[in-house]
Amino acid sequence: MQLQQPFNGTTKNITGDNYKSILKKISQEDLKSSTITVSVPEAENSFMTPSISLPVEALAGVNNPVVAATVYTNPTQFITDNKTNIVSTVISLNIIGIQSVSELKNPLVLVFPINQTEIPSNKVFQCSFYEDNQGTWSHAGCSSSNISNSGVTCLCNHLTIFAVLYVDPQVDAKSWQILSVISYVGCGLSAAFTAITVLTYLVSRKSRKDHTNTIHVCLSAALYLLNMTFLLTEWVASLNLNTLCTIIAVLMHYALLSSFSWMFVEAIHLYLLMVRVFNTYIKKYIAKLSAFAWGIPAVIVGIVASVRQDYYGPTSIKIGNSSDTNNICWISNKTYFYALNISYFTIVFIFNSGILIAVTTKIVYFRRFGKDPLKTKSFCKDCSTVLILTCLLGTTWGLAYLGYGLYTLPVLYLFTIFNSFQGLFIFFWICVAQRKYRTKTNEKQCATNTDTKEESLFPGIKINPGN
Repeated sequence: MQLQQPFNGTTKNITGDNYKSILKKISQEDLKSSTITVSVPEAENSFMTPSISLPVEALAGVNNPVVAATVYTNPTQFITDNKTNIVSTVISLNIIGIQSVSELKNPLVLVFPINQTEIPSNKVFQCSFYEDNQGTWSHAGCSSSNISNSGVTCLCNHLTIFAVLYVDPQVDAKSWQILSVISYVGCGLSAAFTAITVLTYLVSRKSRKDHTNTIHVCLSAALYLLNMTFLLTEWVASLNLNTLCTIIAVLMHYALLSSFSWMFVEAIHLYLLMVRVFNTYIKKYIAKLSAFAWGIPAVIVGIVASVRQDYYGPTSIKIGNSSDTNNICWISNKTYFYALNISYFTIVFIFNSGILIAVTTKIVYFRRFGKDPLKTKSFCKDCSTVLILTCLLGTTWGLAYLGYGLYTLPVLYLFTIFNSFQGLFIFFWICVAQRKYRTKTNEKQCATNTDTKEESLFPGIKINPGN
């Protein structure tokens, strides 16, 4: 801001069509303290007038400094979209003759009165500033404290246009970085161990005879493809090779839908094991399951990719609550992303949750009326079985439904840990189950087995799914 002409006295009031300003000359006496109380124009509603404390370091090197505080009486010019909810007075702070002030070591303190009687559970107050060059609100460099229904204290390291917004809770940049590290570590380990699972299955004839193990391995293969494409997506996007990026995006989406499909198959198989234990015969059982779990996603993704190639490719995502973005190879059309993926997974989640509840109920029933109902070791074993079934059936992906509102961050941590390490959990489960199966087989020492029913990797459960 530039001063058009000098003024007499210590302050000057300026009134425009939609703003009111006070220009205040800072005396040498004011500069002796660590902070300066800035004169602020009265808002339309006097109760809503904010107060400002400016650190003296912001005036360093300025001769005869003049501070300008402006209250905007009509904030509609700052409403960028229908999601912008300004709940305080909009105010700007400038030093005459200085284009910008930033990176303050001692923060600028703004206290905004808020006239809000109720706070919805899925909204929070956020100290924000208006970026003139982009026409958007951001809160990078600002933090909120002393938040209540009557007021919010903002601490900012720069001078510009400020206000308090009503927003959905967002992940801060530091937490976003931690979540990214967890995702990459988890996906890397899952990719390595799912690869071991698949290779072990391919070289072992006995493993291929067990239909339960085959389904576990197919789920592992889908998760391997998902984890590997996820690990490559950011790097490929940085190469600026749109064709390669589109291929990675298509493969990752196919792997995601295939993973959901095999989780659905896990639930179907578990239903046959636990509910329809006797006289269950399905011809070409594995072939039919494979045609469904590998084929349906291929048809969906193949049709969309051939008709609308622009739906896949380089996509920018916002990094936490900062204004920074990152490019990845993924679905670029948000409507297609939400409509297909959410509806597809919702069907899987509802069915799998029902099966999980039914199985858990049976386990509780057997524990209650079986032998040693209070045995701690058996109880811990049952709990671990339910937890691994939760992972196998993919119900942990349902945490995405809870990733909104005040509990966004804890839910995101749980979602990231459970689902990025899913392949690793399945690997350990297969190892433990195979060991129990071999031990049980050795103990029985069956010389012959003319019965076509197979021993399941779920101990004590049998099924005859056919070939």
